[in-house]
Amino acid sequence: MLKNAIYFVMIIFLTPCILFSETHVGGEIEGEVVWDVDGSPYIVDESITFGEDGADLTIEAGVTVQFTDFTGIYSEYGGSVTAEGTPEDSIYFIPTPIDARWSGIKIHTIPSSGSFDYCYFYRSFGHHESDPTLTGFYSSFELKHSTIRDASLLIMNCNLSSVIEDCLFTGLILNGIVAYVREDSITVRRCVFAANSGWGYGVISTYKGIIDHCIFYNTRCATGTRNTPGGTVTNSIFYCDEYREHAAVSSYPLIVSNNCVYNRADIISNEMEGVGIIDCVNANGDSTDRFGNMLLDPQFVGLIDSVYIYDVDYIYPDSYCLTEDSPCIDAGDPEADPDPDGTCVDMGPFFFPQQNISVDPDTLEFTGIQTG
Repeated sequence: MLKNAIYFVMIIFLTPCILFSETHVGGEIEGEVVWDVDGSPYIVDESITFGEDGADLTIEAGVTVQFTDFTGIYSEYGGSVTAEGTPEDSIYFIPTPIDARWSGIKIHTIPSSGSFDYCYFYRSFGHHESDPTLTGFYSSFELKHSTIRDASLLIMNCNLSSVIEDCLFTGLILNGIVAYVREDSITVRRCVFAANSGWGYGVISTYKGIIDHCIFYNTRCATGTRNTPGGTVTNSIFYCDEYREHAAVSSYPLIVSNNCVYNRADIISNEMEGVGIIDCVNANGDSTDRFGNMLLDPQFVGLIDSVYIYDVDYIYPDSYCLTEDSPCIDAGDPEADPDPDGTCVDMGPFFFPQQNISVDPDTLEFTGIQTG
């Protein structure tokens, strides 16, 4: 994923440089519609709406979409939005002017699908702070390698098996990824949720979702219900910049294991046998409960000098990486596939690469060598 500072430099300076090729769009579309880089930026003067037969909108890598006056992309008749960028050419969804707002992308009714990769969404909270950035997509939904910044409600999940991976959610977050359908099994993996307050907002609410290798900075999550426990929370880090009374995980999950919690009152809000009872020691020699959860400072690279990790000046993902003394290294689920360096998985989305070659500079030993 591109780094946070690069995003903002591009947003601010890209716009005036490419006005000569701008394309103004708005109103109803139908059939297959492609927004290519030659027409970028696309200025949405009036909200895009899909016709009664739906539409399939494809936005190519490198395109910038600028929304005016609370406009957005809507459908009550199904359809699809495909916006798949690349590491070199992200797709930008931003308001114009840059300090304005836009109203998100909402594709309702079956069939409806969305696929977003290497996308950047900024200030998409519409007329109301409860307006989500992405809503609907009942048939299928994937969001990968993307950033949503300054959006109070991130995603209203209407699909049973949505996949959200390798994403950054930061800035104004009052609510997050909310399951709109019961019995969902959403997967959220290797994501960072960084809110700009320590109020302890729940940024994921799912019934049977999988939450794995994530970072929750000043945020928390919930899964399962009293009548239907469900969901797993594993290999994740919950960090607050100051002590908060809210537990890291609320509601009724089935599994809470191998997580690191710091500056929170507890690991889980409801009683779950053995969770939060620190009476064991892991392979690193750190104190844990019997499920590998620990109450320790994860020791991020970026959390220094009282500067908040979500600030624009911080570079993503470097600030969220682990230092060499972090207790999260090799503290993940020992049954999971190893990290790329062959060691036990680390907690959080970014593993700490360990040297697997050891050399004693004072000793040089040759064996099995014939001379003469």
